[in-house]
Amino acid sequence: MQCGRMYAMKPFVSGLLVAVLFFGGTRYAVCGEQQPGPAASVTLTSDHPAGSFAIDAETLKDAPPILTMRVTQVVNPGRMAFQVFVYLTYRSGAGRDKQIPIGNVGLYPADRPAAFALRASNAFAQLKAASSTATDVRVQVEMRRLHEAEPWTAVAVTVAQPEWKAEPGR
Repeated sequence: MQCGRMYAMKPFVSGLLVAVLFFGGTRYAVCGEQQPGPAASVTLTSDHPAGSFAIDAETLKDAPPILTMRVTQVVNPGRMAFQVFVYLTYRSGAGRDKQIPIGNVGLYPADRPAAFALRASNAFAQLKAASSTATDVRVQVEMRRLHEAEPWTAVAVTVAQPEWKAEPGR
């Protein structure tokens, strides 16, 4: 009889996953677009693998060297291997969008939340050297499959608002 219960749970779990991905994707569409005020988090899915966070003028002026990111929720029942790429993006004086890589990380295990720190000082130096008229400077996060030839499975990753930090001991 327990075996019958397990099969009855499968549609429930599948339905729950679909609901999380649907509402997560809907939330991404709201949080990922440029809107007034900082987004508290963005949800990346296979349909919407990228999102961004605005960087305020004070942070740009201070150019903190350490960027701390938290992946707060992961729905990845197939444990698909993926990476999260992090960029500093901006609009140049000519109106073109530009990207400066900060770094990338992978979650292990691929279905567990994690936190990571990346050095952002090189990206800020490149931004300063590239354009004194940069506007709409943001931290962009993008989820990519580790094995590009494999099709996406159901994956939803929530990334919290980035935190900027000075060098330890300063």
